[in-house]
Amino acid sequence: MYNPNNFGVLTGRVSTAPKIFPCATGSIMILTVASRRNYGERISDFISFRQYFPEDVTWYTDINVGDKVTVTYQMQSGTRDTEEGKQYFQNCVITHLEFVEPRSTRDARRKEKAKKKNHR
Repeated sequence: MYNPNNFGVLTGRVSTAPKIFPCATGSIMILTVASRRNYGERISDFISFRQYFPEDVTWYTDINVGDKVTVTYQMQSGTRDTEEGKQYFQNCVITHLEFVEPRSTRDARRKEKAKKKNHR
């Protein structure tokens, strides 16, 4: 169950390839999604999300640039010590990710992108 006071939903397109970092218990994925700010505006916000995966989970390899996704997330804060003192930071942590488009649409976009790349 989600805490309604610490919960968000964002729909947009994956703007950069997911970055995967190994950690002691599995992997951490950083995913950036571009979403229109307001209806009718051409301004987009690029929001970075973090997701933790145990060692045996690899579904995130299906995520590609351009995929339309809906992300539900919660905010988490943390601190780290730096030379300037204690630094506070926030993370948007994915609680659920869903592909908005069917796999056939995503596969067709990947094939078209590969075809254009081969013609250069």
